[in-house]
Amino acid sequence: MDATNDPDSHAHRGQYLKLLQEFRLLHLLYHRNKNQHRVAHWWRYINILKRNCSEVLEVIQKKVIDKEFDFAKLYQIINKFKKKILPKIYYEFNGIIALGQFVTLGVILVCLLSRVYAIYKDIYAIYSGNFERISCQSIDNSARKKEEDLDRELKIMESLADEELGEEITNIASVSEDQLTHINIQPSPHVERQKIKKKKSKKKKAKSVIDGIFG
Repeated sequence: MDATNDPDSHAHRGQYLKLLQEFRLLHLLYHRNKNQHRVAHWWRYINILKRNCSEVLEVIQKKVIDKEFDFAKLYQIINKFKKKILPKIYYEFNGIIALGQFVTLGVILVCLLSRVYAIYKDIYAIYSGNFERISCQSIDNSARKKEEDLDRELKIMESLADEELGEEITNIASVSEDQLTHINIQPSPHVERQKIKKKKSKKKKAKSVIDGIFG
């Protein structure tokens, strides 16, 4: 079957574009808050989330995934995220809200985390058959229950964010590509050393959206 007519190919492309959007928003938040918060303990978890998104994007940026190595790599990244990284990041981002000093930033980070996790679950569902075919192990029942509990908490936090920060969240989510920094997805060791190239006018537009949120 032609890849362009394959339903999985269209679903794959859709999830790639969604994750790319979340990565770009996370990238903007990262640079907008780097100078102020980079010494905070929780800041490293923004780096971890950003790097993890970059690793997934690196694999799924292809129109079609057809190599067992890529399936195994994708499974490893997503499975590690679900079992080890997600609970830690959620705990740290929720802690920002609990501190009460940067509530808006904390809520937005939790929302981004929730949306990234939802995209990962959709990607996992698309390729679950391929993961089974190459004998990737499925998670046990106890681990699945922990994921379900955390998933419920993330959805609750996201719904609260929609109620409290509905307009601001919508404004972030609707940022056009012209307003966003152009980012080339490269292997993760080089992600943090990327240099952003954009016109001065575009830079002002992108910053104004974030400034509108944080004052």
